[in-house]
Amino acid sequence: MKKRHIGRFKKLMASNMSTLILMGRIQKTHRSVNESRGKSLIFPHRECQVMKTHSVLLVSVLYFLAVILSYIITLPFVQAFWRSPLNVCYAPEIGVDPRSAFLYAAAVLVVPYVTGGLVLGYFRLDNTLRVSILGVAAAVGERLLILAGTMVVLGTFPGSIASTLRWFLAPGADLVTMIRIEALPYFTWAYVILGIPISLLVLLGVVRAVSTRRRIAWPTTP
Repeated sequence: MKKRHIGRFKKLMASNMSTLILMGRIQKTHRSVNESRGKSLIFPHRECQVMKTHSVLLVSVLYFLAVILSYIITLPFVQAFWRSPLNVCYAPEIGVDPRSAFLYAAAVLVVPYVTGGLVLGYFRLDNTLRVSILGVAAAVGERLLILAGTMVVLGTFPGSIASTLRWFLAPGADLVTMIRIEALPYFTWAYVILGIPISLLVLLGVVRAVSTRRRIAWPTTP
């Protein structure tokens, strides 16, 4: 009898131990699930912040591509219009006509930034600071690329970069004036300096208009 009771007691203890182990595993599972839920509830902004950062970068890349493509398309279009029979002021013997400077400048200062503003406004990237940074970066980058490209061309064909630098640093030398006379009639100091705020205002206006229109139309979309 005593051995039988001892056997039953051992079986009862074993079943209780297995029950305790199973309950411990269940509690551990519930604890891990609750912790993961708590983290997702406490730090949801981290995932949103990562997604928002990637979205801003993607929209910024699309903006720069739109500005670059618009710039590349605008220049030959304006040149073709200026040299077309529709323009009675064009004289083929002049070469780079300084009278076309205003038309070039107006198109280059407006068209690329209207296109870029459409992109930013469509994706509702309308933060004034970010849009201003993107606008200034595009405008300054365009001017620096023109200057750097001219330096490379001057350094490649006549002789070397060193001779070009000596020419550029010589008294009375003006790289901007040379670019205006030889290639781009609109590339004046007024365009280089005053054109940046003009393009920035165009960009901000287009972004604000498109973003506001999309925000008003958003609730009516299915």
